[in-house]
Amino acid sequence: MPTTILAVPLLRRSRSVVVRASRTALWPLLSSTNSLNREWGLPTIDYTVTANARGGSDVQGNAAVLGMSLQWEELPFEWIEPVLWRVQRNYSKGPFKVGIYEMHLDNDPGGTKVTFACEYAPPSVTTHWLVKMAVNNWLDKAVMAARVADEAVTKRAQTVVLHANRRPVVNGAALESARRQLRELGCGDEMLAKISADLERLPDEDVVRVRPFEVAQRWQLPRMDVLTFYMRAVRAGLMDLRWQVICPHCRSARSGLTGLRYLKKQSHCDSCNIDFTTEFDRSVEARFTVNKAVRATEDRIYCAGDPSRTPHIRAQLRLEPGEARRIGIDLTPGLYRFRATQAKETMDVQVGAPRPEAENRAAIFVSDLGFGPGKEMTIGSGHCEFEVTSSASAFMDIKLEHAAWDDHAASGVLVTSMPEFYDLASKDVLIPDEELSVRSLTLLFSDLRGSTALYKQIGDAAAYALVREHFKVMQDVIRKHHGGIVKTIGDAVMAMFFSAPQALECCFEIQHAFVELWKHHPQMAAMVVKLGFHRGPCIAVNFNNRIDYFGTTVNLAARIQNESRGGDIVFFEELLRDPAMEEILTRYHFKTEPFHAALKGIAGEAHLVRLVPDWGGVTLPQGTLMIAKHATTS
Repeated sequence: MPTTILAVPLLRRSRSVVVRASRTALWPLLSSTNSLNREWGLPTIDYTVTANARGGSDVQGNAAVLGMSLQWEELPFEWIEPVLWRVQRNYSKGPFKVGIYEMHLDNDPGGTKVTFACEYAPPSVTTHWLVKMAVNNWLDKAVMAARVADEAVTKRAQTVVLHANRRPVVNGAALESARRQLRELGCGDEMLAKISADLERLPDEDVVRVRPFEVAQRWQLPRMDVLTFYMRAVRAGLMDLRWQVICPHCRSARSGLTGLRYLKKQSHCDSCNIDFTTEFDRSVEARFTVNKAVRATEDRIYCAGDPSRTPHIRAQLRLEPGEARRIGIDLTPGLYRFRATQAKETMDVQVGAPRPEAENRAAIFVSDLGFGPGKEMTIGSGHCEFEVTSSASAFMDIKLEHAAWDDHAASGVLVTSMPEFYDLASKDVLIPDEELSVRSLTLLFSDLRGSTALYKQIGDAAAYALVREHFKVMQDVIRKHHGGIVKTIGDAVMAMFFSAPQALECCFEIQHAFVELWKHHPQMAAMVVKLGFHRGPCIAVNFNNRIDYFGTTVNLAARIQNESRGGDIVFFEELLRDPAMEEILTRYHFKTEPFHAALKGIAGEAHLVRLVPDWGGVTLPQGTLMIAKHATTS
């Protein structure tokens, strides 16, 4: 039976196939509609985005197929991960008036039943056969894509490629020249082979906005090693560095800046139709594109609404006035949020311990103002059922999103703390009067206790060599734990981390690294590392043509380090109540010493805690090697 929408009768055609992989494993591949459209041989699309007075934007598409021009209004994609996606296009030019394209993933005893469907309304009998043939062709290719995706998942292939595109043309001489320079910079053959294979195999869209941490996951190599490799690839002329400004709502970016000097305090997202504060730790991300001398590319778009571009949005639906929709979705513990493009008020959803499925249901109401009842709710992890009802005066685009920020971004904070950044872009800094906010950063300060005495005991040259060795140890351990060195001041180091647990684990490993170092250099036992850290907001600025950080958080971190005796770790006692910090502490043995101290900038006395690590009976809190009884974890 045909259905009706917009007073137009729609015909429906569909294809189904059962594959072995689970729908959770298939979803990342089959929700990547931009890649699928490219593999299906569909044309690139020119999109026009205009602001909508109610919020968000209206999207118009324009493409050419077989010499025929298509123009349409594209409604926002709807999806529920990993169950379905659906998009409606209302055509103003083309062989039919309406096209609705969708995919469903249903559990099946054999694995997953994948169904692709198209509903359409041809404008006349004369074009019906043409549309029917085109739809059948699309459905056949869609089923083929499902089978290829299944093979990629079950055989652990790296990518889904239907071989529908021409092989990329790579300038072999330029590639080999860059590879030679990368070897001189210390890059190994494994990464050189992997980057060469990517450039010779992947389509343009996968080499023009490269996220190095996603590449590290695909290559199964350490994240910071891959990021360092890409930074060196810029220096070797293999890649170009581009800065993307990421919208806090859709978390996507479609253009790149060639330098930090183009960043502004305020940014705008055309798609979401919002202004937002540019945050250096969240909004600014480094991405890489292959240098055109190595491979000519085009940054083409085949689908703008691709659900895989916004993996933090677990479900997205459009509700008309008075409409109710059900969202059935599996959620892991964490903080989620209901948000509507056309409303300001949101609702937080705290997902906790599992509950019986019968109790894991909730009714959600949305009006022109936002969501209710209440500002927040709790629900159990596992399968959740939400009944969302709209009383708004017009349509509402509803989103259920994970509140946690993406950790696959090479942020501006991290990249500008790397030595490789200043090797290749020493003049790429913020303009002098532009200050960018940083929502949350953990600043670690270190200093050496006993270095002055060491210079007197063994002489300047020998002592300086040991101090340089100390800096190398600090840099290696900080990098291993995804941190970066902002600057060195004499014997001191200022480093940044995205979270306090990262900094804590790094501190333990720094102290352990020096215990190991002392075994080979007994004279360094008199030189002990003092460590202290603090987390909070700050600002990023251009200071002496380098990125530096200022604010209360930075000042407190430095003053907390001053309370260290050496061989210990000092921070605010309240951080001990952070579950993520507690998890790190279970891995180590240490003594806990709570204490109070007067810190400039803090009213009254600050409640601090000193952790003194114990490495098999070795502790050095006062700069003297001593063998102690094995301490227990506090």
